[in-house]
Amino acid sequence: AFDDNWQDLFTRAEQRPGTESKNPSCILLTGAAGFLGGWVLHELLSKTTATIVCLLRAENNDKALHRIAKKLAQFGKNLFEDRIKVLCGDLSQPYLGLNQDTWAELSEQTDAVYHCAAQVNMALPYDVLRPSNVVATQEILRLCCTGRRKTLHHASTLSVFVSTDQNTGRLLESKRQEKKKKK
Repeated sequence: AFDDNWQDLFTRAEQRPGTESKNPSCILLTGAAGFLGGWVLHELLSKTTATIVCLLRAENNDKALHRIAKKLAQFGKNLFEDRIKVLCGDLSQPYLGLNQDTWAELSEQTDAVYHCAAQVNMALPYDVLRPSNVVATQEILRLCCTGRRKTLHHASTLSVFVSTDQNTGRLLESKRQEKKKKK
C-alpha cells in the first residue's frame, strides 16, 4: 500500500499531460547487462529509433558499456553504441544513485522506462533482497512520476520463477515479521 506522500505524487503525476507518441525518443532500461535486460535491449535497438539509456552499477561508463557489449555478444548481437547511453548508478539508492541534476535531466528526457533489473536469489532473505528489488522499484516509480510523463514497463523475475496456477491470496511483508515473532 502507498502512503499519503505516494498518493500525492501519483495525483500530481496524473495531472500532467501525457505524450501521444508511440515512438519514444528516449528510453531508460534497467538490467541491460542481465539475461532478460540484454534481450530487451536488443529488441529496443532493433525495433525503435530511440536512444536507450542503460542504468548500471559500474565503476565508470566505459566499464558499464563493456558489460553491455559483452552481454549482447553472448546473444550474437552487435552493440549500437551511438544509440546507447550509459549511466552509472544504484537502483537501491535515492535518485537511483544519480546526482540530482542527472536525475532531473533523466526525468525530463525519458519517454518510457523498461525496468528489468532485479537481484534474483531464491535463498536470500527478503531483508537482503528488499533494497535491490522493492526500494529500486519505488525509485523507478518516483522517476516515472517526476518530470515528463512516462510509460513504465516492469518485469518481475520472481513472479516467473514461482508463478503457478495454484497461487491464491496475498503474501504480505508482515507475514515474515509474524513468522519471526513466533520463533
